[in-house]
Amino acid sequence: MGKYPEALEALNRAISLAAGVENAELYLDRARCYLNLGKFEKALEDAQRALDMEPDHSGAIRILAISLIEMERYEEAIPLLDRYLQKHPEDWSAWRIKLGSLGVDRKK
Repeated sequence: MGKYPEALEALNRAISLAAGVENAELYLDRARCYLNLGKFEKALEDAQRALDMEPDHSGAIRILAISLIEMERYEEAIPLLDRYLQKHPEDWSAWRIKLGSLGVDRKK
């Protein structure tokens, strides 16, 4: 699990201290921690919050899509991946995630 729990504590403190100030990066960093801890619903919430603050934030779109895929909500994830890949067509890991969510490499 690494140092994600400690990072999560620090991010929670930072978000509390920044109350009233919109900082998408803090929420996105916390979303990454939640994602790595397997807390996909919380990752989804924070990625969405970051996306609400910065509607074109590529990192938020990517984390949101990955969270949805982890929760097997593929129909919601694919348009987000497409949106992300329009800006980052060189991101091969995102292409693999998309292909996997389409069932290309998913075991039946």
